Amino acid sequence: MEFDLRLKYVPGAENVVADALSRPPATRGELHRVGDTHVAKVLSSWLHGVAPHLSLDACAVQARTALLAERPILGLRCTECNVLHLDPVALATKRFVEHRCTECSQAFRQAPAVVGNPLGLFHPQLVDGELHVATLPHLGKTAGLASLTVEPTFLGNLARHLAAT
Repeated sequence: MEFDLRLKYVPGAENVVADALSRPPATRGELHRVGDTHVAKVLSSWLHGVAPHLSLDACAVQARTALLAERPILGLRCTECNVLHLDPVALATKRFVEHRCTECSQAFRQAPAVVGNPLGLFHPQLVDGELHVATLPHLGKTAGLASLTVEPTFLGNLARHLAAT
């Protein structure tokens, strides 16, 4: 049996998935500083796969603001379009239960009052004023495929696009 294979070397700095897989697993209780290059690359790659409309910088600034104000952070999804939600920084210090989706503009409620931020999925906390997360997303060979199965907005958009053509 013959196989037609082409191997291409990609340096770890440019291949976030392989770089993440080559590192030892995090031990329980270990914190990851969001400002570290490796951590930022892993989080950015995950965020791009599941919420391409958001940036890690915007999520980090909002999370730090909310944590300084001692507000709880939670990874929320819009109840209408199911997109991961990021509340505006101006609301990160306030107590509120109604959120407005940045994608579809639908208002939705979440009780108890929390700040919506995708980084809430990774248990963010401040250590000496710097943002850390307790866990990192798992990026594997199927990371792109996994984001398709958990991100129904992509599938909905793809179906609408195919129906229109």
